[in-house]
Amino acid sequence: MLPQTLLDRMKEIKSVLEAKSPEEVEGATFFRVAEIHNGSRIYQSQLTQKVLPVMQYTPSVKGKKPQKPKPFYNTSLKLYTEYAVKGLSPDFGLRELRNTSGYKKWMINLVNGYTVSQIDECSDLIDLSYKITPVLFLQSKQHSRFIRSTFIDQSTKSYVIAFTSTKDDCLFIVAMNQVFDKTYIRFYLHSEAKHSSSVMGYIPSNAMRENAFMFARSMACFKTYVKHAFLIAESQLQFQPYVEEPEKKLKPAVKRMKEVKQQVQNEQLAFTANSLNMHSGINFVEPTPLIHSRPN
Repeated sequence: MLPQTLLDRMKEIKSVLEAKSPEEVEGATFFRVAEIHNGSRIYQSQLTQKVLPVMQYTPSVKGKKPQKPKPFYNTSLKLYTEYAVKGLSPDFGLRELRNTSGYKKWMINLVNGYTVSQIDECSDLIDLSYKITPVLFLQSKQHSRFIRSTFIDQSTKSYVIAFTSTKDDCLFIVAMNQVFDKTYIRFYLHSEAKHSSSVMGYIPSNAMRENAFMFARSMACFKTYVKHAFLIAESQLQFQPYVEEPEKKLKPAVKRMKEVKQQVQNEQLAFTANSLNMHSGINFVEPTPLIHSRPN
């Protein structure tokens, strides 16, 4: 069983990852976005003096009314905190990605108002039977050239995740660059019509934009989830090694004085034991050098 503190921490992480705005985070009345640093939303308590308001009003200029700017938490590719984790390998992330029971932990896709937590794996709305394949499997030379020049980097092990949407009769292919250790995701959507009645390579612009941001937002959540899961898994397996306290270095004179004092005490204890043996006839065991108390 996991300790309660760890369960509470995982609950907090899940609350942040599943939130599309700060208001949806548990305890949002006490926390707000303080600033955005490199695309990361930084939360701080309202009780501290360093808190910055989520939205600030612009002072009036030339008699105009104050303008209310857009909030910080707009839809973008940099929604959640990303950072490098030492020891985290792509294999760990791929294992989590293949774990279908983990979808509810990180996928917040919206499909016709339904969240993935409400969609079965074999649903006709969206098929999450993903394929992890090299990006070069695309048949179109134009698309292959575009993705190869944009995403392929063997040193960072780029991947393509393909998933189908039966509603649109299209195959969406999303390319991710440096997905496990960088702060951004580049994506490209390609469609292949499943029926002859469909137009080859056609996706409505609204559907393309919706699916692109939907997937990018979910993958940003997934990357953060993988890193937290890795840190939690490692923290349960790592223990602090036992280090013996080093012996205090004594000066030669002090060390010699302690040895002489110990020797005198041992001689006194031995003399006392011999005296008791002679007078009482009781055979006392000679004390060890470490005994400091007299026998009763």
